[in-house]
Amino acid sequence: MKQLLILTGTRPEIIKMAPVYRELSTLPDLNVAWCHSGQHDIIAAQMFDFFGITPDIVLTRPAGHALADLLAGLLQGCDAVLAGQDWDMVLVHGDTSTTLAGALAAFYRHVPVGHVEAGLRSGHPGEPFPEESNRRLVAGVASRHYAPTPRALANLRAERITPGTIRLTGNTIVDAQQALARHYGIRRAPARTPRLLVTAHRRENWPYLANICEALLALCRHYPMLEAVFPLHPNPLVRQIVHPLLDHEPRISLTAPLDYIALQQELAQATLVLTDSGGIQEEAAGFRVPCLVLRDTTERPEAIEAGMADLVGVDPARILAAARAWIEGERRIDPGSANPFGDGRAARRIRQDVADFLDLPDKAP
Repeated sequence: MKQLLILTGTRPEIIKMAPVYRELSTLPDLNVAWCHSGQHDIIAAQMFDFFGITPDIVLTRPAGHALADLLAGLLQGCDAVLAGQDWDMVLVHGDTSTTLAGALAAFYRHVPVGHVEAGLRSGHPGEPFPEESNRRLVAGVASRHYAPTPRALANLRAERITPGTIRLTGNTIVDAQQALARHYGIRRAPARTPRLLVTAHRRENWPYLANICEALLALCRHYPMLEAVFPLHPNPLVRQIVHPLLDHEPRISLTAPLDYIALQQELAQATLVLTDSGGIQEEAAGFRVPCLVLRDTTERPEAIEAGMADLVGVDPARILAAARAWIEGERRIDPGSANPFGDGRAARRIRQDVADFLDLPDKAP
C-alpha cells in the first residue's frame, strides 16, 4: 500500500484539492491522508465540513505575524508529519506559505512532490507578494507539475522544467464549481438590474481601498438601480477604511465573508464582478460572468485573453469606464464560449498521473 499526503493551509486550497482527494481515494492500493497546517483555521474548518472531509492531521498555526515566523513554524510542523511515517508522495497546491513549507519539507526528506496548479506566473517577483516567489520556489523542488492551462504549461517549459514531469490537467476549481452547481442547482441567472459582486482581500490593495470605494459610489450615482454586494475581509483595518466611505449608500451591502455556496449564488446572479482574488477570477469564468481584475498584473491572463475579464488596477476612472462598458452591453461574453480554465476533469487527470508515477493500478475511467 502506497502512502500519499495532501497538504493544505487555506480555504482556497481545500476547495481546489477536495476533487483531487475524491479521485485519489478511488485508487485501491493508495492510502491518502490529508494534513491541514492551520494557516487558515475557522474558515478552513467550515470548508472541510462543507465537503464532508475530516483531515487526518490538523496542525496549530504558528505564532507570530511575520512571514518568516509563519514559514519557519509551518516548515517544522510539516517536517514532523513527514517524519512520522514513510511517504511515497506529497501533493501541495498553488502558492501559499503552506505550499512552500510542505514542498521544502518533503524535498528535504527525499519525498516526491506533486504541485497542483503549477506554472502560474505574473512575471513580477513581488506581485502578488509573496505568492509569485513561493510558486517559483516550489517549481524548483517538485517532481510532478500539474499545469492548469496551456499558458501555465508554457511557463514551466520556458523555465526549463523537465517536459516529462509536466501534465496539462485543467484547474481543479472548475471540478469543484461544477460539482457544487449540480448538487445545489446553481445556474447563471443574471439580475434584471445591474448587480455587482465586489471583493478586495489582497494586502497590497488595502492602501487603495478608498479608490475602489470611490469607483463604487460613482457607479451608484450613474446607475440608480445598481446594487452591490461587498463581503469584507475580517481584518479590522479593512473595515475601518470601507465602512465610513460606504455605510451611507444603502445599495451597497457590506457583509461578512460569504460561505462557499452563498458566494457561488452571488456569482451566478452578478452582472459584473470586481475582484483582486485569483480564485474568483476563475469562478467568474465558470459562470461566464465578466470580471474586472483590481490589480496591475495577473497570473491568470486566460480570462482576459478569452474576452471575459479586464485588468483595470485600482484607478477609479479605469474601473468606472470598464464597468460601464459591461453594464451597458458594449462588451459581452458569448454564453457558449469555453471556460479557459478547464473542463471539469482536472482531478481525474491528476489521479491518472499519480497512479502512473507511483506504479499503481487505476481501473477508474
